[in-house]
Amino acid sequence: MRKLFFFLIAVAILIWIFVSRSSVDQGSWLCQGGEWVRQGNPTEAKPLEPCEAEKTGKDNNQPITNFMECLEAGNAVMESYPRQCRAGGEVFVEHVGNELDKLNLIRLNYPRPNQGISSPLVVKGEARGMWYFEADFPVFLVNWDGLIIAQGIAQAQGDWMTEEFVP
Repeated sequence: MRKLFFFLIAVAILIWIFVSRSSVDQGSWLCQGGEWVRQGNPTEAKPLEPCEAEKTGKDNNQPITNFMECLEAGNAVMESYPRQCRAGGEVFVEHVGNELDKLNLIRLNYPRPNQGISSPLVVKGEARGMWYFEADFPVFLVNWDGLIIAQGIAQAQGDWMTEEFVP
């Protein structure tokens, strides 16, 4: 029962992270090495102003203080996990919550950290068989105040009577 409690807390925290973070616009132009590079499928035209190697914050006078500001300023993002963005000699790391600490217990395929969600929300992933009770366990979606805003039941898609990961 204690393991189930900790698992529910971990799931609630992960869901809270997904809800509290807005999704990153995947259709934009990034400034990389002095050149404008397309990210995704941007709806706006390629910027006409010159691409500076590194920028500051939103108004180009405000210093960058976190990963999202660095990303929004058009600085290069390293392909690592969690992602890293370099600006002005500093490296900013994307916040992914406690996902890396819980990889041995639960693996979420959808939604991913910092990804926007919409209704109806479908959570996909794998959890260790020891988290299941009679092939299911409760899942809660909480807001930033810890209030439950949605709840449901996660059901095993395979043999749950194991200590291995079960979809």
